[in-house]
Amino acid sequence: MRSLVVTAFISLDGVVDSPGGGPSEKHRSAGWTFQDLEFVEEAYELKGREQQEASAMLLGRVSYEAFAPVWPAMAEFADYNAMPKYVVSTTLGERDLAADWGATTILHSLEEVAELKRTDGGPILVQGSATLCRGLPAAPGGGQADVQRSRQGQADAPPRRERGVPERDPEARLRRSTVGRGSLEPMILGIDLGTGSVKTLVVDDEGSTVAATERAYAVHAPQTGWSETDPEAWWQALVGAVRSLPEHVRRQVTAIGLSGQMHSLVLCTDEGTPVRAAILWSDARSEAVLPAFRSLSLSQRRRLGNPIVAGMTGPSLLWVARNEPAAVSSARWALQPKDWLRLRMTGVAATDPSDASATLLYDIEADAWARDVLETLGLPAGLLPPIAPSDARGGGLTEGPAHDLGLQPGTPVAVGAGDTAAAALGAGLVREGEAQLSVGTGAQIVVIGSAEGASAGPSTEPAVHRFRSALPGQSYTMAAMQNAGLALNWVRSLLGITWEELYASFDAERIRPALVFLPYLSGERTPLMDSTARAAWLGLGLHHTRDDLVRAALAGVALSILDGFLEVQAAGMSVESLRVTGGGLRDARFAQFLCDLLGVPFQPTETPRASAAGAVELARRMLGRDGQGIRSGHEASPPRMEPRPLTDDVRSLVTTFHRVRDRLLREGA
Repeated sequence: MRSLVVTAFISLDGVVDSPGGGPSEKHRSAGWTFQDLEFVEEAYELKGREQQEASAMLLGRVSYEAFAPVWPAMAEFADYNAMPKYVVSTTLGERDLAADWGATTILHSLEEVAELKRTDGGPILVQGSATLCRGLPAAPGGGQADVQRSRQGQADAPPRRERGVPERDPEARLRRSTVGRGSLEPMILGIDLGTGSVKTLVVDDEGSTVAATERAYAVHAPQTGWSETDPEAWWQALVGAVRSLPEHVRRQVTAIGLSGQMHSLVLCTDEGTPVRAAILWSDARSEAVLPAFRSLSLSQRRRLGNPIVAGMTGPSLLWVARNEPAAVSSARWALQPKDWLRLRMTGVAATDPSDASATLLYDIEADAWARDVLETLGLPAGLLPPIAPSDARGGGLTEGPAHDLGLQPGTPVAVGAGDTAAAALGAGLVREGEAQLSVGTGAQIVVIGSAEGASAGPSTEPAVHRFRSALPGQSYTMAAMQNAGLALNWVRSLLGITWEELYASFDAERIRPALVFLPYLSGERTPLMDSTARAAWLGLGLHHTRDDLVRAALAGVALSILDGFLEVQAAGMSVESLRVTGGGLRDARFAQFLCDLLGVPFQPTETPRASAAGAVELARRMLGRDGQGIRSGHEASPPRMEPRPLTDDVRSLVTTFHRVRDRLLREGA
């Protein structure tokens, strides 16, 4: 009768044995044998693992009855993200378990083990750590001989796959399972390549979060106003982030989705080798070439459909063409960050509508690259990659990158989407009219609309952005304010107070209109579209205290968000309520004040790693499994906030804020 093989995905208490290196003293003192190391070596060879990364595992044969009492301890020990998992193989011999994970079943409870026991019978082989196995009794009547695994028992094992020839198709591995016993649980890996760090999120087939990692990298400023990152730093960070996922999780990844910072420029060769550092969205050097964009015909500017601002891909590319022509000449592709990452992973160059429409090189009426704009600006159209749907297949992992990441070669990679579009999808904003306010370093208001709603309007200098979304037939309108948490953190540091002290100083009832704070420390996008705008406290007197300055700063940030909201409404978007998220709304009093200012209900919600969650959803849609949603285990949301009437002082502050701001901007011009 065939054995059931149960594997707890747990570590060895810091004990790491090289395959072939033999059992440690911990193993021997636990009274367990570690035999036939050849199969471990073969398993790791097939999985492309380095020997020094391999964690030696112990094997011991016990009965179901002996296994049942120690299940709680196993569950506690294997409590990775509160999701203990056990893999059971009924089609393979014990020797082949690690070398061929295709015929396995994930079990989540002792009841599932019991059910499998009833249908199959026989003893259970437990694979785990020395600590776990120390308290595990042998099969009744079997004694130590049953605990030890004998080579003689291997004679009945099914034939193994030829050594060194792993199966390359992850979907085929999943399909090849025991009838009635399920298969290796498929998992989706979402990757979000942000400005300062790369985040990963792994989700199982039911939408539950399994694991998440993050790795940071530097943003460099070679000159004032410049922002660059070496794309190779992105790759090394991604390798570190993915490699730090548990090995058993990586083994189950069957598809990958991508998200990334928008507007940035990566110039690279056909193979993906960067020809210069990436110019990021926060880079202001392209301010010098904006007159060329403003000199486009009225028709061309309307079809771009977006404000002409520094930091967008088009102006950055034009700056490089004029100042570093050799870089453009040696480049094959001008890519967005997530598209460069996919090229590195799969060898396929492509982008999606959400990123393409955010470059100032895209015709939003034709849903294609604006070739007449490129010609007018003197930019080579051949640098721009083909455009494919966000949930289209963007190739499969090639051998080298798969080895670097510790994933299966051939794993399909979705084309992906820009981070804002992916975050909207990950947060569940998929219906026309749904809107969300995010307050972090900056603040963004996103409202979902139809693709037709993003068609060019009469204005050639709109105050809001209109980009394609991650779903076909949709667009989103976005107001982007650069100085939310950024400005508050500056105020906090300047005044030497903690975040708790900053928010504790806020009291809407004590706001006075005579003291105004303009938060434009890094210029402003919506509604000013002015990178030269600057911040100030105005109306200061000897009677003002530190708390007065803090309250004015919080109110000024809130008023800048109000300006963005008013521009969204002026663009024709009807917003009846807002989902709100982000650390900038951690304080309920400040959130309520902002709710009062905007005059619409707030529904606080949290979608951790929303952009990575959207990347997961795109990969799932690529596989034909859409609409699942991501469950983080923290679904409960705070109660809905309703707007309250504004006090006379707050109404007066709104008027004063706009009067002072407009006057200073005129004087600055």
